[in-house]
Amino acid sequence: MCKGEDKLATPADIGSSNYNEKEAWYFKEEDPFQNTWKPPTNKWQEGILNWLSTQADPKYHPPTEPCGSTNPVWLTIFEPQDKSRINTNDIKVRVKIDTVNNTVKMEVYLDNELKYTINNAPWEVTIPNVSNGKHRIEVKAWDDKGFGGSRNSEFGVNQDY
Repeated sequence: MCKGEDKLATPADIGSSNYNEKEAWYFKEEDPFQNTWKPPTNKWQEGILNWLSTQADPKYHPPTEPCGSTNPVWLTIFEPQDKSRINTNDIKVRVKIDTVNNTVKMEVYLDNELKYTINNAPWEVTIPNVSNGKHRIEVKAWDDKGFGGSRNSEFGVNQDY
């Protein structure tokens, strides 16, 4: 759960350690004959929900909605790793994007210059012919609700960082 909120932590909240662990129990019955009843009511689930409404312990009433977050898009750069040495001039950029919404765009910057815009997974690209020396990659991503996030990695090409 998000710190300070009684709602589910998003991947961004988990990635930034903005969460607390809490025990909760979820009860759901899948009734294969649900649509044969008139009206189509899942009687098993109805009974479970009636029983749950009599329980005072909060572990029987877990949250179902994600919390609001100041950074709902969380990025992890797998390549190039921060402060690493890359022994080639072709730099592979590989990113994982976590969000509760759909990711619609990622931009890749090399030394503050936009190099690539990617509109769907996999979130990776190779930048060819990067000069020897120290460099900085920054990736920015946005989801379909307009939320964004960014992350950067600094590395050396054919030299230690």
